[in-house]
Amino acid sequence: MVDRSRPEIVPAQTEERGPEAVRMYGDFLDNVTVVKNSMMSLLLAVGSIEQASGKADDAPGKPVLVPFVEMKLEGEQDPYFAQVMTLDNVAYLICDLTSDFEVVSKQLLTVASGGMAPEIGRIEQAREYIKAARDLTEQSLKHLEAISSLHPQ
Repeated sequence: MVDRSRPEIVPAQTEERGPEAVRMYGDFLDNVTVVKNSMMSLLLAVGSIEQASGKADDAPGKPVLVPFVEMKLEGEQDPYFAQVMTLDNVAYLICDLTSDFEVVSKQLLTVASGGMAPEIGRIEQAREYIKAARDLTEQSLKHLEAISSLHPQ
């Protein structure tokens, strides 16, 4: 059982250069998880086309590469998440997480427009992560477009 008579100190992140810790009270803190590291590894398998799609190159039995990604999130529970997913499903997850993050950041903007501001160090750190994600996502898109141009439909 957690002693709620004393506040808990929640670290901003695992990196040393992050914002200061914030003193907080509440039972919901028992459910807070910090992802300390994430990892993705490419896994490839060879499959074959089952049915013709009507495209000239997609004949039944034609061998194709099927990309998978082993994805791990490490946190207090090591690993917090570890699964093998298809490449397109990982891309969907990134899109879905980005969509959800846009919603919560818009909600935070609405709330922060009132009298109480969020801890600015955390906002600045989040901005830096989102900028890096934007740049890396643009590079990922370029790689996928290059793969598509190697094998046009």
